[in-house]
Amino acid sequence: MTLLFGITILSSSVLLFLVQPLVSKMILPLFGGTPSVWTSCMLFFQLLLLAGYLYAHFISVKLSLRVQIWLHGALLLLAGLFLPFQFSEKMVASFSWQSNPVFLLIGLLLVGIGFPFFVLSAGSPLIQKWFSRTTHNSARDPYFLFAASNTGSLVAILAYPLLIEPRISLQYQSRLWTLGYGILVILIGLIAGLSWFYRKTAWTEKEGEKSAGPNPEQRQSITVKSRLNWILLAFVPSSLMLGVTSYMTTDIASVPLLWVIPLALYLISFILVYTRRLLIPLSVVRKVFPVTAVVTVFMMLTEIEKPVWLIFCFYLLFFFMAALACHGRLARDRPATSQLTAYYVYISIGGALGGIFNAILAPVIFNKVTELPLVLVLACLIFSESGFKKWHPKDIIYPAGVGILTALLAVLIPRLTLEPYQLWMLVIFGIPLFAGYTFVNRPLRFGLAIGAILLGSMVYPDIYGKEVFTERNFFGNIQVKYDETGPYHRLFYGTTQHGLQFTRPGRRHEALAYYHRSGPFGDIFEAYRFNPGSDSVGVIGLGIGSMLSYSGPGQKWTFYEIDPAVIRIAQDTRFFTHVLDARADRINIVPGDARLMIRKARTGEYGLLIVDAFNSDAIPVHLITCEAFELYLSKLTDKGLLAIHITNKNLDLTPVIRDVAQHLNLFCIFQYDSYIDPEDETTRGKFRSLWAVMTRDMANLGPILKQKQWRVLPPRDNPKPWTDDFSDIIGVLKWF
Repeated sequence: MTLLFGITILSSSVLLFLVQPLVSKMILPLFGGTPSVWTSCMLFFQLLLLAGYLYAHFISVKLSLRVQIWLHGALLLLAGLFLPFQFSEKMVASFSWQSNPVFLLIGLLLVGIGFPFFVLSAGSPLIQKWFSRTTHNSARDPYFLFAASNTGSLVAILAYPLLIEPRISLQYQSRLWTLGYGILVILIGLIAGLSWFYRKTAWTEKEGEKSAGPNPEQRQSITVKSRLNWILLAFVPSSLMLGVTSYMTTDIASVPLLWVIPLALYLISFILVYTRRLLIPLSVVRKVFPVTAVVTVFMMLTEIEKPVWLIFCFYLLFFFMAALACHGRLARDRPATSQLTAYYVYISIGGALGGIFNAILAPVIFNKVTELPLVLVLACLIFSESGFKKWHPKDIIYPAGVGILTALLAVLIPRLTLEPYQLWMLVIFGIPLFAGYTFVNRPLRFGLAIGAILLGSMVYPDIYGKEVFTERNFFGNIQVKYDETGPYHRLFYGTTQHGLQFTRPGRRHEALAYYHRSGPFGDIFEAYRFNPGSDSVGVIGLGIGSMLSYSGPGQKWTFYEIDPAVIRIAQDTRFFTHVLDARADRINIVPGDARLMIRKARTGEYGLLIVDAFNSDAIPVHLITCEAFELYLSKLTDKGLLAIHITNKNLDLTPVIRDVAQHLNLFCIFQYDSYIDPEDETTRGKFRSLWAVMTRDMANLGPILKQKQWRVLPPRDNPKPWTDDFSDIIGVLKWF
């Protein structure tokens, strides 16, 4: 009987967690491919999970077993009417890009999959409760079924990016999921019958209390302290999971494969601590966790970027140790079976609060991505409960001293002109972190020291200049900095620099950064002027509007930009003046996702279409697929040029562009302007850049064909162009 119960719970969890990356990928293009899509989706899933747990708790306490079985069975059948689920562009047609997309996204998910997900989410606690009411010997401690539930979840989220996503289309995935749902309904019907047949005939709440689990001290009543403790221990891993996920997807790409890695570790931590035999002792976790925390803070403060794989490993290891520490204490403090569903409700409340904090509150409260270091400090404070039992004034004084030391080093060391630059980082942050680690045996002191170091680091001067503007919204964190070396104004989106402009009036008109006239884009625009085909130029991605330096009389330029903050900043003459100074007859800035909005352009409207959306921290994958490029081509004239900017610090998108061009039978050339003299970068504002140009006929390229810097890559025997159903981020990742 335990096997059938375990298989049913596992199957329910598989379906529950398969739907998360599946649905997230379905709606990702509708919201611009931003990493916040996954964070918002996770918030929705956590809220619905909480609703399902509350429902399971309510009916298990208030209703008889017979009524529970009939009610849940009816809801399962009713939820099947909403399948298979699908989403379309029409569902967001009335969306205003000036509003907060989080609530629209949650509403969209609620209408599309809310009811089936709600019913499924109640499955694990409800089935465990049914099992605890049977006469089976293991009914005294059914928490081992929670490990089966998390195992099913883990199987699902690993199978999706590795087996399902690369091989099965989204529509077919939805149909297969519907078939799996039907099988699950049959399994739940079988265990409902077993639960009724083998029910305890004289089951009472008093008897349930006597059948205590592994912690006999826990009685029927749950103290307020226990409730708050469960919520806190569930909140920290949930928030850390979303914070680490945002970091990974912001610096690489917003795709399901990178979403599921932290989620997989989150589930593995649950599996390990809820098995009948603890596989990793908490004493070992408490020794490893502080080391990973110190290394993670060092990487966070020094903004190390390479090698990517090593950075990922340390962030994930820290998160895994924190999750094990918190979930281990949750498992150790689990109550008797009479309080099973209530226990899961409080865990779910903590998880939902983590989602609310990261997805809704943090973007409003903080103008930078502050939630990850903040919850990191909280994790350091609670990784061992002994930290709050006894405290001494030195627990405040010593951490404050470490914070002051950090601030002093951050101010003084840069003035010594030490070389190399990395040596600054080692001294400024390495010494205080080492001092903080010496407090590891006193968690309160250790956690406060880490927090003090993070605060002290705020006085460290930015190498790119003084911050003059910052804003954070659904799409990311945007900053404008003033650099005296140019002098320039620089635009940063996340950790990537998107453009700069001289602040001196005589040089404001110059195209800089990736668009310098002596670089690849200068060649591209000369080719367009040689054989324009149309006076209309389209650009996906506004930035600071640098390309308008090339505009001339009689031309019409249309920019497609998803982030309203970018649109405001590009037109704010306190920072950038390319839009004001443009010589084009007409400039049109279209807010919204480019793939949705460019559909409204006339067929064959543009003589030059520039796709400048891939040098950011998180590339919008839906803009680089075959379907996207087919749309772009339909908006070009026969002589039109399609220019793609693919400079990216973490991804090599050259093979992706080559395979798409080969699949669509287009002529494609590349230029990587790699060597830039440091003096040129400082005085002339020129950046390294990688560009590709596609066209239907090579003759359209004109003077570019005579330049040796441009090259044609040989075709591949088995090209694998990216599509809306297939992408391979790992294959193009720059690991070193």
